[in-house]
Amino acid sequence: MFDGQVLPRKKAVKDSGYPAYVWDPRAGSSVSMVLSSGIIPGLGELAQAYGPLNRSKQLEAHPLEVFVDECAQEWFTYCELFKKDGDDRPFPPYPYDKETVRKFCERNDREGEEDMMRQARRAQGG
Repeated sequence: MFDGQVLPRKKAVKDSGYPAYVWDPRAGSSVSMVLSSGIIPGLGELAQAYGPLNRSKQLEAHPLEVFVDECAQEWFTYCELFKKDGDDRPFPPYPYDKETVRKFCERNDREGEEDMMRQARRAQGG
């Protein structure tokens, strides 16, 4: 991979304040795609566990009920900012309740599992 220059290279830029090991999102995504695409099969297998791990850590740190409440609070914070700038309209209600967000998450999980099954069948030649 190194000889073929498949991976991007990065040098520290002293004025940026970031060390060389901090990648911008585009380059970081490229590296992740290259390493998990099957070029190194063992890394691809390890990377399969990251999605569920990331999801469980996200939910552990930000339970749905707390997250929706925080989003609604942020919504009304913005409403207050608009009010201070002269907008005298009544605040619109936050558009997502916890049950709606729960249904979105369930749908996302279901569609994600269906997609993973399709990909697995394709990888097995079926």
